Amino acid sequence: MSKLNFFQKLPPLPDYMVQSSIFVFTEDGTYHLIMFLILIPFVCIEVFIFVRALIKTTTQLLASNKMSDKTYELQKKFFIALAIQCGVPILTLIMPFAYSWVSILWRYYNQGLMNIAVLMTTMHGLSSTLVMLIVHRPYRQALVSMFVSKEGTPKGYGFRRNTLMIAVNLAFFRF
Repeated sequence: MSKLNFFQKLPPLPDYMVQSSIFVFTEDGTYHLIMFLILIPFVCIEVFIFVRALIKTTTQLLASNKMSDKTYELQKKFFIALAIQCGVPILTLIMPFAYSWVSILWRYYNQGLMNIAVLMTTMHGLSSTLVMLIVHRPYRQALVSMFVSKEGTPKGYGFRRNTLMIAVNLAFFRF
């Protein structure tokens, strides 16, 4: 019954799509809309509280001369990197969620745009990891050291050594 209602809401589709087996999770998008309306404010409030506490603590320590200028510069760089890293969910999660809201509220169906929204959402983990590796210096240096050899060391030496250590550790823990 819900499958028929589902296909009536969509534009005309080829027969092989209509006859294929699908699972209709819900006929009404209200549940999803309510979950989005609960999730997004909580995430935004959490980020706001974290950023506010970070700024407040930094300014208090700086004003009381308990923080050196070098520490302040490091803290500032960390804050900028953190702001960049927090901006990734805005692109990879909030934009697809916003499109989903619009499509539910206006009852607008566009398979191509929905595919892009789902693709952006699924790329969240990869994009967050790449941003973390690029923005934070220790991670960036470790990543570069895996692929770029130091002078006097054959290229890939560190990578082979780490692979060997992992193999030895795995052999040690076998039963």
